[in-house]
Order: sequence, then structure tokens, then C-alpha cells
Amino acid sequence: MTTDSSLDEAAKVALLSFDATIRSNLSVGLPIDLLRYTAGSYSADDLVTLEEHDPYWRELRKAYSDGLSALVDRLPSPPPG
Repeated sequence: MTTDSSLDEAAKVALLSFDATIRSNLSVGLPIDLLRYTAGSYSADDLVTLEEHDPYWRELRKAYSDGLSALVDRLPSPPPG
């Protein structure tokens, strides 16, 4: 993330962080309320609540999991001991 990152990019990274936390900590779970707030807008109109069966949430989790698995497969193996 950089200062030039869009709100959508920041939202995706935040949601992936929640996903990682949910996968590793049974006391954390859905729903997730996501508010993308534009500075100075004084509006909370861009609020979404993501539930377990939300199509976007499911697609995001699957794409992230598949991509991470593919990355791990491409990483070199550790040196022999």
C-alpha cells in the first residue's frame, strides 16, 4: 500500500487481513462491516456488511487462497540440512 493506493485497493487488503485473522483465530468471525469513507464527504453511504455466504466475500477468499497456494508452490524449497 502507498499513499497513491485507491480506497478499493485498501479495502481489499483490509478484507484479506480480516480473512487471515478469521482463519487463524476461532474467536474472530463474520459479519464484517466495511465503510469506504472519502475524506471530507461527511457520508457513510458506502457501507457494506459482508456475511459468510456473500458472493463477493466467497470469491475474494477463494482467489486469495488459490493465489497464495500457487505462490507457495513456486517458492524454492529450503536447502537440505
